[in-house]
Amino acid sequence: SVAVVVPANDEELVIAAAIEALLAQDHPAMTIHVVSDGSSDATAEIARGFAARGVVVHELPANLGKSGALQHVLERVDAELFLVVDADTRSHPDAVRTLVQQFADPRVGGVTGHARIGNVDGLLTAMQAMEYSVIVGLAKRAEQFWGGLYTVSGAAACFRTSALREVGGWTVPTATEDIEMSWRLQRAGWRLAYDPRALFLTQAPTRLPALYRHRR
Repeated sequence: SVAVVVPANDEELVIAAAIEALLAQDHPAMTIHVVSDGSSDATAEIARGFAARGVVVHELPANLGKSGALQHVLERVDAELFLVVDADTRSHPDAVRTLVQQFADPRVGGVTGHARIGNVDGLLTAMQAMEYSVIVGLAKRAEQFWGGLYTVSGAAACFRTSALREVGGWTVPTATEDIEMSWRLQRAGWRLAYDPRALFLTQAPTRLPALYRHRR
């Protein structure tokens, strides 16, 4: 069983596409949780429009940050696996089923998929797409070959729920929660895995000021 968690702060432009892609998954035992993390736009309203299709919406009155939003759901679910998908990320239809297969190995505490840029429509996004191909496509394959990952991808990563709780959950407020959780899990003896077959398309900044804010 998988709890799919989409933390979202003012993501009204992309949240519907992310939810639709998750509803198209071919893995049966999953529940989608959307966390409106203090959003001031129509994020929560759009997400509630999918309630009849089984989507659970959590509305936080104040922004807790991504770690806080994830911890909110972790304290309320009993699924065996906990999948984090960014609101600007669209999942390939077999992505969840592919990630889940890695947990047949009882030593695996977390698995990350293959993130690619989904909006290559100019020079700036094309450059970022090339960067992703190197960082994700090449580096993570090399790390996997040598027996471990530096970090899972924050855009799409699945964890064993019991492993998350064993290391204290998403209780450390940080802008790089994916790196922080990866290190805590590995220090506790859990393995991380990378599965290039699990494809996720993320939206890249299209203007230099937005790219600067994103990287900063």
